[in-house]
Amino acid sequence: MIPGRQAGPRILNPPTTTDARAQGAEYFTAKVDIEPTQASRGAIAAIEAAGGKIRTVYYGQTFLRHHLSPEKRDGKGLEAPKNPRPPLKRIGYWLSWENRGYLSPEAQIEDLTRRSPAGAAHADDPEQERA
Repeated sequence: MIPGRQAGPRILNPPTTTDARAQGAEYFTAKVDIEPTQASRGAIAAIEAAGGKIRTVYYGQTFLRHHLSPEKRDGKGLEAPKNPRPPLKRIGYWLSWENRGYLSPEAQIEDLTRRSPAGAAHADDPEQERA
């Protein structure tokens, strides 16, 4: 990655000064589930309107390097690196649900409910205890 430069592909062009919507949003009809590093509010709205799901996730350089070319590490018997937390100066972006950040409380709750088996009783649910 090159510091100070915009990295990664753009799904939609940014909004203009006269139009607050992301340019091209009306043509975006594909249902995609995507985990980019950052996304504009217009891109988030367009993806969700098409039935897709978006979650912004911070990726560290070592983590990205391994996942882009895993063959360099696999032959050496090295474990895949874990994705680090974002730098403290920038962590606020991924703590915000408006940005669909993976560290936001809403995203954490969604992950927990997705992982729990359907119909399983929860200890803190009084309705389940009475049944």
